[in-house]
Amino acid sequence: MGHLKLFTGGAVRFREMDEAFCKDSREFLLQAGSTRSNRAKISRNTAVSYFSKFRFALKQAYKAGFLKADLNSRIEGIKPDETERKYLTMEELQKLAKTACSVPMMKQAALFSALTGLRHSDINKLIWSEI
Repeated sequence: MGHLKLFTGGAVRFREMDEAFCKDSREFLLQAGSTRSNRAKISRNTAVSYFSKFRFALKQAYKAGFLKADLNSRIEGIKPDETERKYLTMEELQKLAKTACSVPMMKQAALFSALTGLRHSDINKLIWSEI
């Protein structure tokens, strides 16, 4: 929620939230810079993800009685960009498996990731009972 803090200056009250606020936050995200780099903007699909979380929070706030109107149902989401996913070929995977690595666990994690489709962050959180 770092971008929401940037947009609001650090604080916003439920009574200040209306459709205009939500639409402005949507536009802010579509133009927002990355918090990791001063030069780059966040991608459209990152804005989609952030705005989806914002809308979910609005929905929960309405259900809990913090908002008098269901703002989530009144605002439009952000349409994601089409993405092209690239995958390693079987030959590339075999080459990776045969390549020497000074950190064997890193190599095993990379192969596990490539074979399962799990991201590094998901693998990092895995526990034995989930395997």
